[in-house]
Amino acid sequence: MSEVNEQVIIGNGAAGLSAVKAIRQKGWAGRITVISAEKCNAYSPVLTTYYISGKVGEGELFIANEEFYRRYDVNMVLGNKATGIDASASIVHLDNGSKIGFDNLLIASGASPKRLDNVDADFSDRVLTLRTIEDAKKIKRLSEHVNEVIFLGAGLVSLQIANALYKKGMKFTFVVSSEQVLSRNIDAGCAAIVQREIESQGISILLRRNVSEIGWEGDKLVVILDSGEELRAEIVIVGKGTNPNIELTKASGINVNKGILVDESMRTNIENIFAAGDVAEGKSLVTGENNIVQTWPSACEQGRIAGLNMIGSHRVTEGTLNANITRVFGLTVAAIGLAKPLNGSCEEFKYVNVSEKIYRRILLKDDRLVGAVLLNRVEDIGLIGSLIRNKTDISPLKGRIVKTPLDPGRVIHSIINRGCD
Repeated sequence: MSEVNEQVIIGNGAAGLSAVKAIRQKGWAGRITVISAEKCNAYSPVLTTYYISGKVGEGELFIANEEFYRRYDVNMVLGNKATGIDASASIVHLDNGSKIGFDNLLIASGASPKRLDNVDADFSDRVLTLRTIEDAKKIKRLSEHVNEVIFLGAGLVSLQIANALYKKGMKFTFVVSSEQVLSRNIDAGCAAIVQREIESQGISILLRRNVSEIGWEGDKLVVILDSGEELRAEIVIVGKGTNPNIELTKASGINVNKGILVDESMRTNIENIFAAGDVAEGKSLVTGENNIVQTWPSACEQGRIAGLNMIGSHRVTEGTLNANITRVFGLTVAAIGLAKPLNGSCEEFKYVNVSEKIYRRILLKDDRLVGAVLLNRVEDIGLIGSLIRNKTDISPLKGRIVKTPLDPGRVIHSIINRGCD
Protein backbone atom coordinates (compact mmCIF):
# COMPACT_ATOMS: atom_id res chain seq x y z
CA MET A 1 0.00 0.00 0.00
CA SER A 2 1.17 3.53 -0.74
CA GLU A 3 1.77 6.13 1.97
CA VAL A 4 -1.34 6.98 3.96
CA ASN A 5 -2.87 10.33 2.95
CA GLU A 6 -4.69 12.32 5.60
CA GLN A 7 -7.52 13.60 3.39
CA VAL A 8 -8.43 12.01 0.05
CA ILE A 9 -11.00 13.47 -2.35
CA ILE A 10 -12.41 11.56 -5.32
CA GLY A 11 -13.47 14.18 -7.85
CA ASN A 12 -11.92 17.37 -9.18
CA GLY A 13 -15.10 19.44 -9.63
CA ALA A 14 -17.11 21.96 -7.66
CA ALA A 15 -17.58 19.82 -4.53
CA GLY A 16 -14.00 18.56 -4.45
CA LEU A 17 -12.42 22.00 -4.92
CA SER A 18 -14.72 23.56 -2.32
CA ALA A 19 -13.64 20.91 0.16
CA VAL A 20 -9.97 21.63 -0.57
CA LYS A 21 -10.45 25.37 -0.01
CA ALA A 22 -12.46 24.88 3.19
CA ILE A 23 -9.80 22.55 4.64
CA ARG A 24 -6.89 24.85 3.84
CA GLN A 25 -8.65 28.09 4.79
CA LYS A 26 -9.33 26.59 8.20
CA GLY A 27 -5.58 26.27 8.63
CA TRP A 28 -5.24 22.50 8.30
CA ALA A 29 -1.72 21.77 7.00
CA GLY A 30 -1.76 18.00 6.41
CA ARG A 31 -1.73 16.14 3.11
CA ILE A 32 -4.62 16.39 0.64
CA THR A 33 -4.87 14.11 -2.41
CA VAL A 34 -7.40 14.67 -5.19
CA ILE A 35 -8.14 11.78 -7.56
CA SER A 36 -9.64 12.51 -10.98
CA ALA A 37 -10.46 10.20 -13.88
CA GLU A 38 -9.83 13.09 -16.28
CA LYS A 39 -6.32 14.23 -17.16
CA CYS A 40 -6.99 17.96 -16.95
CA ASN A 41 -7.42 20.64 -14.32
CA ALA A 42 -10.88 21.38 -12.94
CA TYR A 43 -13.36 23.01 -15.31
CA SER A 44 -16.98 24.10 -15.25
CA PRO A 45 -19.46 21.78 -17.04
CA VAL A 46 -21.95 24.67 -16.77
CA LEU A 47 -19.91 26.57 -19.38
CA THR A 48 -19.65 23.78 -21.96
CA THR A 49 -22.73 24.93 -23.90
CA TYR A 50 -21.19 28.41 -24.11
CA TYR A 51 -18.08 26.79 -25.55
CA ILE A 52 -20.21 24.90 -28.08
CA SER A 53 -21.87 28.16 -29.15
CA GLY A 54 -18.50 29.89 -29.47
CA LYS A 55 -19.19 32.43 -26.70
CA VAL A 56 -16.22 31.22 -24.64
CA GLY A 57 -12.97 29.60 -25.65
CA GLU A 58 -11.68 26.28 -24.35
CA GLY A 59 -9.28 27.96 -21.94
CA GLU A 60 -12.13 29.88 -20.31
CA LEU A 61 -13.79 26.63 -19.20
CA PHE A 62 -11.17 26.00 -16.52
CA ILE A 63 -11.79 27.11 -12.93
CA ALA A 64 -8.47 25.99 -11.48
CA ASN A 65 -4.93 26.24 -12.83
CA GLU A 66 -1.55 24.92 -11.67
CA GLU A 67 -1.21 27.87 -9.33
CA PHE A 68 -4.44 26.90 -7.54
CA TYR A 69 -3.18 23.39 -6.79
CA ARG A 70 0.20 24.75 -5.65
CA ARG A 71 -1.36 27.42 -3.42
CA TYR A 72 -3.64 24.91 -1.72
CA ASP A 73 -0.87 22.27 -1.66
CA VAL A 74 -2.84 19.51 -3.37
CA ASN A 75 -1.35 16.20 -4.45
CA MET A 76 -3.07 15.56 -7.80
CA VAL A 77 -3.69 12.08 -9.19
CA LEU A 78 -4.99 12.79 -12.70
CA GLY A 79 -6.14 10.33 -15.35
CA ASN A 80 -6.84 7.53 -12.88
CA LYS A 81 -10.38 6.48 -12.10
CA ALA A 82 -11.31 5.35 -8.60
CA THR A 83 -12.88 1.92 -9.05
CA GLY A 84 -13.48 0.71 -5.53
CA ILE A 85 -13.29 1.49 -1.82
CA ASP A 86 -12.16 -0.82 0.96
CA ALA A 87 -13.77 1.00 3.87
CA SER A 88 -12.45 -1.34 6.58
CA ALA A 89 -8.85 -0.83 5.42
CA SER A 90 -9.37 2.84 4.41
CA ILE A 91 -8.09 2.28 0.88
CA VAL A 92 -9.20 3.60 -2.52
CA HIS A 93 -8.50 1.33 -5.50
CA LEU A 94 -7.61 2.91 -8.85
CA ASP A 95 -8.04 1.58 -12.37
CA ASN A 96 -4.27 1.29 -12.86
CA GLY A 97 -4.07 -1.23 -10.00
CA SER A 98 -2.62 1.17 -7.44
CA LYS A 99 -4.06 1.98 -4.01
CA ILE A 100 -4.31 5.15 -2.00
CA GLY A 101 -4.88 5.08 1.75
CA PHE A 102 -6.90 7.68 3.62
CA ASP A 103 -7.74 8.87 7.09
CA ASN A 104 -10.86 10.60 5.75
CA LEU A 105 -12.40 10.25 2.30
CA LEU A 106 -14.73 12.53 0.36
CA ILE A 107 -16.55 10.96 -2.59
CA ALA A 108 -17.35 13.75 -5.03
CA SER A 109 -17.38 11.57 -8.13
CA GLY A 110 -20.26 13.40 -9.82
CA ALA A 111 -22.72 11.86 -12.24
CA SER A 112 -22.77 10.50 -15.80
CA PRO A 113 -25.35 11.03 -18.54
CA LYS A 114 -27.96 8.34 -19.02
CA ARG A 115 -27.25 6.50 -22.26
CA LEU A 116 -29.35 4.45 -24.64
CA ASP A 117 -29.02 0.69 -24.65
CA ASN A 118 -30.37 0.23 -28.17
CA VAL A 119 -27.59 1.97 -30.11
CA ASP A 120 -25.38 -0.03 -32.45
CA ALA A 121 -21.67 0.52 -31.79
CA ASP A 122 -21.08 1.16 -35.50
CA PHE A 123 -22.74 4.58 -35.35
CA SER A 124 -22.59 5.37 -31.64
CA ASP A 125 -20.17 8.21 -32.45
CA ARG A 126 -23.19 10.11 -33.83
CA VAL A 127 -25.30 9.57 -30.70
CA LEU A 128 -23.91 12.12 -28.27
CA THR A 129 -24.16 13.20 -24.63
CA LEU A 130 -22.72 16.24 -22.88
CA ARG A 131 -20.87 16.09 -19.57
CA THR A 132 -17.16 16.56 -20.19
CA ILE A 133 -14.90 18.83 -22.21
CA GLU A 134 -14.32 15.99 -24.66
CA ASP A 135 -18.10 15.62 -25.11
CA ALA A 136 -18.37 19.34 -25.81
CA LYS A 137 -15.53 19.24 -28.35
CA LYS A 138 -17.21 16.37 -30.18
CA ILE A 139 -20.60 18.09 -30.34
CA LYS A 140 -18.99 21.33 -31.48
CA ARG A 141 -16.97 19.59 -34.20
CA LEU A 142 -19.83 17.49 -35.59
CA SER A 143 -22.44 20.24 -35.38
CA GLU A 144 -20.47 22.45 -37.76
CA HIS A 145 -21.39 20.10 -40.61
CA VAL A 146 -24.99 19.14 -39.86
CA ASN A 147 -28.44 20.68 -40.30
CA GLU A 148 -30.71 18.01 -38.79
CA VAL A 149 -30.50 17.16 -35.09
CA ILE A 150 -32.74 15.03 -32.88
CA PHE A 151 -32.74 15.66 -29.13
CA LEU A 152 -33.89 12.90 -26.82
CA GLY A 153 -35.31 14.65 -23.79
CA ALA A 154 -36.19 18.30 -23.29
CA GLY A 155 -34.61 19.04 -19.94
CA LEU A 156 -32.12 21.78 -19.13
CA VAL A 157 -29.16 20.12 -20.85
CA SER A 158 -31.00 19.36 -24.12
CA LEU A 159 -32.49 22.85 -24.33
CA GLN A 160 -29.18 24.53 -23.54
CA ILE A 161 -27.37 22.50 -26.22
CA ALA A 162 -30.11 23.24 -28.74
CA ASN A 163 -29.95 26.93 -27.87
CA ALA A 164 -26.18 26.87 -28.42
CA LEU A 165 -26.40 25.09 -31.79
CA TYR A 166 -29.51 26.56 -33.36
CA LYS A 167 -29.28 28.62 -36.52
CA LYS A 168 -32.12 29.57 -38.82
CA GLY A 169 -32.84 26.84 -41.32
CA MET A 170 -31.69 23.97 -39.11
CA LYS A 171 -34.15 21.17 -38.43
CA PHE A 172 -34.41 20.33 -34.75
CA THR A 173 -36.75 17.74 -33.25
CA PHE A 174 -37.21 17.00 -29.55
CA VAL A 175 -38.49 13.55 -28.56
CA VAL A 176 -39.86 13.78 -25.02
CA SER A 177 -41.12 10.85 -22.96
CA SER A 178 -43.00 13.04 -20.48
CA GLU A 179 -46.00 15.32 -20.99
CA GLN A 180 -44.06 18.59 -21.04
CA VAL A 181 -40.66 20.16 -21.57
CA LEU A 182 -38.47 20.76 -18.50
CA SER A 183 -40.56 18.25 -16.55
CA ARG A 184 -38.02 18.06 -13.70
CA ASN A 185 -37.87 21.82 -13.25
CA ILE A 186 -41.13 23.65 -13.95
CA ASP A 187 -44.89 23.10 -13.90
CA ALA A 188 -47.12 22.45 -16.91
CA GLY A 189 -48.39 26.03 -17.19
CA CYS A 190 -44.94 27.52 -17.57
CA ALA A 191 -43.83 24.63 -19.80
CA ALA A 192 -46.67 25.35 -22.24
CA ILE A 193 -45.40 28.91 -22.80
CA VAL A 194 -41.80 27.71 -23.18
CA GLN A 195 -42.86 25.04 -25.67
CA ARG A 196 -44.92 27.51 -27.69
CA GLU A 197 -41.93 29.86 -27.98
CA ILE A 198 -39.58 27.09 -29.07
CA GLU A 199 -42.03 25.79 -31.66
CA SER A 200 -42.52 29.32 -33.03
CA GLN A 201 -38.93 29.09 -34.26
CA GLY A 202 -39.70 26.07 -36.43
CA ILE A 203 -38.59 23.43 -33.95
CA SER A 204 -40.68 20.27 -33.47
CA ILE A 205 -41.47 18.88 -30.02
CA LEU A 206 -42.98 15.40 -29.81
CA LEU A 207 -44.35 14.62 -26.36
CA ARG A 208 -45.19 11.24 -24.80
CA ARG A 209 -42.85 9.31 -27.12
CA ASN A 210 -39.97 6.98 -26.47
CA VAL A 211 -37.24 5.62 -28.72
CA SER A 212 -37.62 1.99 -29.73
CA GLU A 213 -34.60 1.72 -31.98
CA ILE A 214 -31.88 3.74 -33.66
CA GLY A 215 -30.50 2.60 -36.99
CA TRP A 216 -28.54 3.88 -39.96
CA GLU A 217 -29.74 4.59 -43.47
CA GLY A 218 -27.37 6.09 -46.00
CA ASP A 219 -25.64 8.99 -44.27
CA LYS A 220 -28.34 9.54 -41.63
CA LEU A 221 -29.47 8.06 -38.36
CA VAL A 222 -33.00 6.66 -38.27
CA VAL A 223 -34.78 7.04 -34.93
CA ILE A 224 -37.83 4.77 -34.60
CA LEU A 225 -40.33 5.79 -31.92
CA ASP A 226 -42.75 3.61 -29.98
CA SER A 227 -45.53 5.45 -31.83
CA GLY A 228 -44.26 3.97 -35.10
CA GLU A 229 -42.92 7.32 -36.36
CA GLU A 230 -39.53 7.36 -38.04
CA LEU A 231 -37.25 10.38 -37.76
CA ARG A 232 -33.99 11.09 -39.57
CA ALA A 233 -31.07 13.24 -38.53
CA GLU A 234 -27.32 13.55 -38.87
CA ILE A 235 -26.71 13.47 -35.12
CA VAL A 236 -28.73 12.54 -32.04
CA ILE A 237 -28.12 14.24 -28.71
CA VAL A 238 -29.25 12.39 -25.59
CA GLY A 239 -30.28 14.57 -22.66
CA LYS A 240 -32.36 12.28 -20.50
CA GLY A 241 -30.82 13.04 -17.13
CA THR A 242 -27.90 11.56 -15.25
CA ASN A 243 -26.97 8.71 -12.94
CA PRO A 244 -24.82 9.41 -9.87
CA ASN A 245 -21.42 7.70 -10.10
CA ILE A 246 -21.90 5.22 -7.28
CA GLU A 247 -20.30 2.15 -8.91
CA LEU A 248 -17.12 2.54 -6.87
CA THR A 249 -19.12 1.99 -3.64
CA LYS A 250 -20.06 -1.62 -4.50
CA ALA A 251 -19.11 -4.05 -1.73
CA SER A 252 -17.81 -1.10 0.33
CA GLY A 253 -20.54 -1.13 2.95
CA ILE A 254 -21.46 2.47 2.11
CA ASN A 255 -25.24 2.94 2.06
CA VAL A 256 -26.67 4.03 -1.28
CA ASN A 257 -30.10 4.64 -2.76
CA LYS A 258 -30.11 6.54 -6.04
CA GLY A 259 -27.06 8.35 -4.71
CA ILE A 260 -24.77 7.95 -1.72
CA LEU A 261 -26.82 8.56 1.42
CA VAL A 262 -25.48 11.31 3.67
CA ASP A 263 -26.54 13.05 6.87
CA GLU A 264 -26.57 16.80 7.54
CA SER A 265 -22.77 16.80 7.92
CA MET A 266 -22.36 15.10 4.51
CA ARG A 267 -21.15 11.98 6.32
CA THR A 268 -22.11 8.51 5.07
CA ASN A 269 -22.94 5.62 7.37
CA ILE A 270 -19.16 5.09 7.68
CA GLU A 271 -17.57 7.54 10.11
CA ASN A 272 -14.60 8.65 8.01
CA ILE A 273 -16.26 8.66 4.58
CA PHE A 274 -18.22 11.64 3.23
CA ALA A 275 -19.99 12.42 -0.05
CA ALA A 276 -20.93 15.68 -1.76
CA GLY A 277 -22.17 17.08 -5.04
CA ASP A 278 -24.02 15.24 -7.79
CA VAL A 279 -23.35 11.84 -6.22
CA ALA A 280 -24.76 12.68 -2.77
CA GLU A 281 -28.34 12.10 -1.60
CA GLY A 282 -29.50 14.03 1.44
CA LYS A 283 -32.61 15.55 2.99
CA SER A 284 -34.51 18.28 1.18
CA LEU A 285 -34.86 21.57 3.04
CA VAL A 286 -38.45 21.87 1.83
CA THR A 287 -39.87 18.34 2.07
CA GLY A 288 -37.53 16.59 4.48
CA GLU A 289 -37.32 13.67 2.07
CA ASN A 290 -34.10 12.37 0.55
CA ASN A 291 -33.20 13.77 -2.83
CA ILE A 292 -30.25 14.59 -5.09
CA VAL A 293 -29.67 18.19 -6.11
CA GLN A 294 -27.31 18.42 -9.06
CA THR A 295 -26.50 22.11 -9.22
CA TRP A 296 -23.22 23.98 -9.00
CA PRO A 297 -24.10 26.04 -5.87
CA SER A 298 -25.31 22.94 -4.06
CA ALA A 299 -22.10 21.05 -4.89
CA CYS A 300 -19.97 23.97 -3.63
CA GLU A 301 -21.87 24.20 -0.34
CA GLN A 302 -21.88 20.45 0.24
CA GLY A 303 -18.17 20.22 -0.54
CA ARG A 304 -17.43 23.02 1.91
CA ILE A 305 -19.43 21.38 4.69
CA ALA A 306 -17.83 17.98 4.01
CA GLY A 307 -14.32 19.45 4.00
CA LEU A 308 -14.81 21.17 7.34
CA ASN A 309 -16.18 18.00 8.94
CA MET A 310 -13.28 15.96 7.58
CA ILE A 311 -10.91 18.00 9.76
CA GLY A 312 -13.18 17.96 12.82
CA SER A 313 -14.70 21.42 12.45
CA HIS A 314 -18.33 20.47 12.96
CA ARG A 315 -20.75 21.97 10.42
CA VAL A 316 -24.18 20.92 9.20
CA THR A 317 -26.25 21.74 6.14
CA GLU A 318 -29.73 23.19 6.33
CA GLY A 319 -30.84 20.68 3.69
CA THR A 320 -30.77 20.57 -0.09
CA LEU A 321 -32.63 23.17 -2.14
CA ASN A 322 -33.05 22.68 -5.86
CA ALA A 323 -32.58 25.90 -7.83
CA ASN A 324 -31.94 26.60 -11.51
CA ILE A 325 -31.95 29.62 -13.76
CA THR A 326 -31.26 29.45 -17.48
CA ARG A 327 -31.83 31.40 -20.67
CA VAL A 328 -32.97 29.47 -23.74
CA PHE A 329 -34.50 30.66 -27.01
CA GLY A 330 -34.93 34.19 -25.69
CA LEU A 331 -36.64 33.12 -22.45
CA THR A 332 -35.28 33.30 -18.91
CA VAL A 333 -36.58 30.38 -16.85
CA ALA A 334 -36.02 30.12 -13.11
CA ALA A 335 -37.22 27.60 -10.54
CA ILE A 336 -36.45 27.05 -6.89
CA GLY A 337 -37.79 24.62 -4.31
CA LEU A 338 -41.04 22.91 -5.23
CA ALA A 339 -42.30 23.34 -8.79
CA LYS A 340 -45.54 21.50 -8.07
CA PRO A 341 -47.58 21.18 -4.83
CA LEU A 342 -47.17 18.05 -2.78
CA ASN A 343 -50.49 16.30 -2.13
CA GLY A 344 -52.39 19.56 -2.61
CA SER A 345 -50.99 20.87 0.66
CA CYS A 346 -49.69 24.19 -0.68
CA GLU A 347 -51.28 27.57 -1.19
CA GLU A 348 -50.75 28.74 -4.75
CA PHE A 349 -50.45 32.24 -6.25
CA LYS A 350 -50.12 32.64 -10.00
CA TYR A 351 -49.76 35.44 -12.54
CA VAL A 352 -49.71 34.74 -16.28
CA ASN A 353 -49.28 37.13 -19.20
CA VAL A 354 -48.93 34.98 -22.31
CA SER A 355 -48.47 37.88 -24.75
CA GLU A 356 -45.49 39.18 -22.75
CA LYS A 357 -44.28 35.63 -21.98
CA ILE A 358 -44.45 36.21 -18.23
CA TYR A 359 -45.31 33.47 -15.79
CA ARG A 360 -44.98 33.54 -12.02
CA ARG A 361 -46.19 30.74 -9.78
CA ILE A 362 -45.46 30.93 -6.07
CA LEU A 363 -46.12 28.11 -3.60
CA LEU A 364 -46.57 28.65 0.15
CA LYS A 365 -47.11 26.29 3.04
CA ASP A 366 -48.16 27.71 6.40
CA ASP A 367 -47.43 31.23 5.07
CA ARG A 368 -43.86 30.31 4.19
CA LEU A 369 -42.40 30.09 0.70
CA VAL A 370 -41.62 26.56 -0.45
CA GLY A 371 -41.22 27.01 -4.20
CA ALA A 372 -41.41 29.26 -7.23
CA VAL A 373 -41.48 28.92 -11.00
CA LEU A 374 -40.68 32.14 -12.84
CA LEU A 375 -40.55 33.02 -16.53
CA ASN A 376 -38.87 36.25 -17.68
CA ARG A 377 -39.82 38.23 -14.56
CA VAL A 378 -37.19 36.55 -12.40
CA GLU A 379 -35.39 39.40 -10.62
CA ASP A 380 -36.33 38.19 -7.15
CA ILE A 381 -35.27 34.55 -7.48
CA GLY A 382 -32.35 35.09 -5.08
CA LEU A 383 -34.57 36.78 -2.49
CA ILE A 384 -37.15 34.00 -2.79
CA GLY A 385 -34.37 31.49 -2.15
CA SER A 386 -33.31 33.34 1.00
CA LEU A 387 -36.90 33.44 2.27
CA ILE A 388 -37.26 29.70 1.67
CA ARG A 389 -34.01 28.93 3.49
CA ASN A 390 -34.92 31.16 6.43
CA LYS A 391 -38.51 29.86 6.55
CA THR A 392 -39.74 33.44 6.78
CA ASP A 393 -43.42 34.14 7.44
CA ILE A 394 -44.47 36.28 4.47
CA SER A 395 -48.20 36.46 5.17
CA PRO A 396 -48.19 40.31 4.97
CA LEU A 397 -46.98 40.07 1.36
CA LYS A 398 -49.27 37.34 0.06
CA GLY A 399 -51.55 39.69 -1.81
CA ARG A 400 -48.78 41.20 -3.93
CA ILE A 401 -46.18 38.46 -4.18
CA VAL A 402 -46.96 37.27 -7.69
CA LYS A 403 -47.37 40.03 -10.25
CA THR A 404 -44.51 42.24 -9.04
CA PRO A 405 -41.11 40.82 -8.05
CA LEU A 406 -40.45 40.98 -4.33
CA ASP A 407 -38.59 44.07 -3.13
CA PRO A 408 -36.00 43.46 -0.36
CA GLY A 409 -36.91 46.71 1.43
CA ARG A 410 -40.60 45.87 1.45
CA VAL A 411 -39.88 42.36 2.73
CA ILE A 412 -37.74 43.67 5.58
CA HIS A 413 -40.32 46.33 6.44
CA SER A 414 -43.11 43.72 6.57
CA ILE A 415 -41.07 41.40 8.78
CA ILE A 416 -40.19 44.21 11.21
CA ASN A 417 -43.79 45.41 11.40
CA ARG A 418 -45.00 41.89 11.98
CA GLY A 419 -42.49 41.47 14.78
CA CYS A 420 -43.88 44.59 16.44
CA ASP A 421 -47.48 43.34 16.47
